[in-house]
Amino acid sequence: MSKAEPNLRLEVPDPILAKWQEMVDLMARLVGVPAARVMRIVGEDIEVLVSSRRSGNPYEPGDKKHLPESGLYCEKVLETGTRLLITNARSDKHWKNSPDLALDMVSYLGFPILLPDGRPFGTISILDAKENAYSETYEQLLLHFREIIQGNLEQLFINHYLAEMVSS
Repeated sequence: MSKAEPNLRLEVPDPILAKWQEMVDLMARLVGVPAARVMRIVGEDIEVLVSSRRSGNPYEPGDKKHLPESGLYCEKVLETGTRLLITNARSDKHWKNSPDLALDMVSYLGFPILLPDGRPFGTISILDAKENAYSETYEQLLLHFREIIQGNLEQLFINHYLAEMVSS
């Protein structure tokens, strides 16, 4: 399978979005944080795709920030392609101007979500309004949900590729 065009935007069907919504709601509830979310890259922006429905969560689906240099925690995840853990952004001079900190999201744990061809799709993350080091169990929870999301994306990617083959 060849790599898709750089700005391929896979449409995520409503039933899959509903499952992802259940996952972020469950993550936030289990970890005891206000915010859990799946972000996606859309052109030169990063967009909240699904976000937990909990009190104190400032993120809404459809919220967008321009990349690069948004200052968002998730942008760093996309730049490095690895896990990012920020236990307290207030005590970290690198994050003192983060838009996430401006929303009172003090701590962050996030991982990149990749498309089957290795390009970044977005991020999965949890955020708290207070200092939080997040346990290894919480990291495993996020990684497990990321695997499910990447599996869903693989199926969508294959369906997109097959549809292009049939229409050619």
